[in-house]
Amino acid sequence: MRSSKIRRILGVVALSFLSILVFSPLLWMFLSSFKDAGEIWRTPPTLFPEEPTLSGYFELFQKMPFGRYFFNSVFVSVISTAISILTSMLAGYVFAKMRFRGKNTLFLLVLSSMMIPAQVTIVPNFMIVQQLGIYDTYLALILPQGITVFGIFLVRQFMLSFPQDYIEAARVDGMSEFRIFTKIIFPLSGTVISALAIFTFRGSWDSLLWPLVMTISNSMRTLPVGIAGLTTVHSPLMELILPASTITVVPVLIIFFIFQKQFVAGITMSGLKG
Repeated sequence: MRSSKIRRILGVVALSFLSILVFSPLLWMFLSSFKDAGEIWRTPPTLFPEEPTLSGYFELFQKMPFGRYFFNSVFVSVISTAISILTSMLAGYVFAKMRFRGKNTLFLLVLSSMMIPAQVTIVPNFMIVQQLGIYDTYLALILPQGITVFGIFLVRQFMLSFPQDYIEAARVDGMSEFRIFTKIIFPLSGTVISALAIFTFRGSWDSLLWPLVMTISNSMRTLPVGIAGLTTVHSPLMELILPASTITVVPVLIIFFIFQKQFVAGITMSGLKG
């Protein structure tokens, strides 16, 4: 009993220490966003702002169309996540529950594409976007993120543990595959959908390279591209970067804290079968 309590105390202490290490940069960023430029660059640095000010936030919206950047990021991330969930659920269901010749070989080919670095596909994707005539549009930002191999793999692993009896009973009752998917599979897959939504939304929200290549007009830029533009030749504008980064981090944290239980459950259930 005593050794068990000691191990538990040591575990709490270790986790508390790791939590402090993880959240301390976020805390510093949040507190420093209320400092002026002089206090941000002061040596030694201060943790709490001596004279809290919102000037950085007001200046952020005055010097750049930050509201437009925020809308673009929200719109692109939400639509990309919705499309990715739909395509991943359909493909994952097909690879897990339907029988056809060459299914495993095709799945291995799809899965092997995860080994190709994203930077390698930038040029061919750029040429495709230009040929389609959608360069510098929302479609150019959304469509490439609408299908994710990781999402297909995650859903497929979850579907392998889905009770086959439900599907067979529905087929006996005469339900089509589409109705089985919409009436049974989709409503009972909330855990994996939540996990996939968090992964996809975060990836789209934080994406910098693709929006940077696919946009040229200021009105189509997303938050990461806009924040990257605050780094000048001489020095970064930290009094603007810190408030912008704080605003950017908040939506992802809110989504994670709301769906954290479903996220953990989805990851756990997706690894039950290989």
